[in-house]
Amino acid sequence: MKSLASILVFAAVVCGLVSAISILKPLNAAIVDGGTYDFGTMGPGQAMSVLIERTETTGGKYGTGGYYDFANASQLPAGWSVAPSKLYDNPLQVVIISGENATVGSYTIPITVYDENNGEGLGNKTFMASIYIDDNVLGLEKASGTSYAGENQPVRFTMRLQNRGNAGDIFVIEGVSFKQRIVREIYAAPESETLVPFEFVYQGSGPQTVNFTAYSKNSPTRVRKALSYPVMIRNTLQADLGSMGYGVVIFPLFEHGSYALGHILSYLLG
Repeated sequence: MKSLASILVFAAVVCGLVSAISILKPLNAAIVDGGTYDFGTMGPGQAMSVLIERTETTGGKYGTGGYYDFANASQLPAGWSVAPSKLYDNPLQVVIISGENATVGSYTIPITVYDENNGEGLGNKTFMASIYIDDNVLGLEKASGTSYAGENQPVRFTMRLQNRGNAGDIFVIEGVSFKQRIVREIYAAPESETLVPFEFVYQGSGPQTVNFTAYSKNSPTRVRKALSYPVMIRNTLQADLGSMGYGVVIFPLFEHGSYALGHILSYLLG
C-alpha cells in the first residue's frame, strides 16, 4: 500500500502544485510548497547539509520553467544558525547548524527557495524541515581485539564507530592504556560506520585496561561514548606465542611464517 506522503505528492503532481525542484539530501523528494519533510536525526551542535535541485520545468514567464537562485532557512530556534546557499549554486546547498544546548526533541525549520526578484516568474517556495535532536547519534563497539598478550608484544583492537544520525560529523576516538594515548580523528558520513585500528605494547606482566572514548568535535560533552576492556599481559611462553599470531609492531615479510607457527603452537598449548 502506498504511503500517505506518496499519495499526497501524486495528487499534488496531478493538480500541478509540484515543481520539478526537489530535495536531494538528506532525503530525495519533490518539493511541495508548504509541505513538511522528515530530515531525520542530528546531535546538538552538528551541521546538516540540505541539497536542493534548482531547476523548474514548468510555469514561469513562458510556461517552460526556469531556475531558482538561492535558498535559506528562517525562524531558527535560539542558538541555531544557518549557512544559506550561494547565489546560483547548483545544486543549492543550505547548512543548518543546531544549537550546542538544544534540548532533545523535534524542531521544525522553514526553508525557502527564492526566485530572485521573481525574475523568471516562478515565485518563492517554502517547505518545512522536521529535525529531531538526539544525543544518541554515536555508536561505539569492539569489532575485534585480544584479551591477553606477552610482554613487548602487540595488543590490537579494532573499534567500530557508528554515526547513527543524518548529519555528517567529525568524531574523535581515543585509546588510552599503560601511558599510551592514541588519538584518531575521523569524518563519518550520515548513517555510516568506520573501523578504527589501535595497537598497544606493554612492558612488564600483569593486568591492564584499555580505555576508549569517542566524541563529536562539535558536541564533545553530549555526543560521547566510553568503553573499557581488560587485557592480561603474561610473561609466559604461551602468551608470547599467542601474541606472535598478531605480529610485532613492524616486522619484515620473511618472518610471517614463524609468527603464524607460533600462534598455532599457542593454541595447542592452551
